[in-house]
Amino acid sequence: MQIPKFRDYITEQNPGRKDKPITIAILTINDSEDPQKDSTVELIEKACKKQKTKCVIVNTTSTIITAKDEDKNTLTVYNYDGKNGEHTFTGKDTVVITRGGAVENEAGLSLISAFQNSQSFMLNTRQAMMTCDNKLTSALLFEKFGIATPKTAFISNENNIRTGIDMIGGKFPLILKTLTGTQGIGVIKIESYEGLVATVQAMWKLESELLIQEFMPTKFDVRTFCLDNKVIASTKRVHSSYDFRSNTHRGAEAHPYTLNDEEHELILKASRASKAYMVGVDHIIHNKKPYIL
Repeated sequence: MQIPKFRDYITEQNPGRKDKPITIAILTINDSEDPQKDSTVELIEKACKKQKTKCVIVNTTSTIITAKDEDKNTLTVYNYDGKNGEHTFTGKDTVVITRGGAVENEAGLSLISAFQNSQSFMLNTRQAMMTCDNKLTSALLFEKFGIATPKTAFISNENNIRTGIDMIGGKFPLILKTLTGTQGIGVIKIESYEGLVATVQAMWKLESELLIQEFMPTKFDVRTFCLDNKVIASTKRVHSSYDFRSNTHRGAEAHPYTLNDEEHELILKASRASKAYMVGVDHIIHNKKPYIL
């Protein structure tokens, strides 16, 4: 069960919620004690401390479920590396922040489901996380809802490489992507058919799943954060001189950005399609038209 509105969840509109303290559970694959590994978790911890809100890091690589009480909607987890000990969460008093790394293994997925079943407020649900984590799933979703995006094709073997190239316009350069990955990792600009074949052969050896997209040259992209299908912030990310990718981890410069009406409408359409409570939507402007990445 996902409670639809966070404001309702933390106020008297949620029976039994009023005046009870909230616990924040952060599901992550990283250890927050090292800010170099996950600075976002570090920032969330600091914000919780400032607000005097209990914050518990649930590291999916070292945490197990030790007890569940469906009648009381409680969930007990134990961090078996000994750092954080055992914690019991009451679902209706818990807000779960799910980091991307939590969906990378079955342990993380099980923890997401367990918290969700305990009626915790999920930011985001398992379904939403899985949708946003997979570039092919996202591309199919965009196609279903008529959301403008670069032409995309899934390639699974050498026999369908040429078919995939034709599906996205038959031109080089093109973009090769792994189905999962963040911070620009797994995104490659390919200049020729020979280069594509050699690269996908090597990546298939590593059991990577791949898609190709038409290349739309731009000098920047825009990341917009949406919360409950409302735009809260947009950032223009200008490519560095040495990398076509616009991720700040790759050296891109970030600046505030104001969306026009067309961009705003398209971004909210993508946000609604994802069914995520909080989501980052990336888009580019190509030939004066916005496209969701």
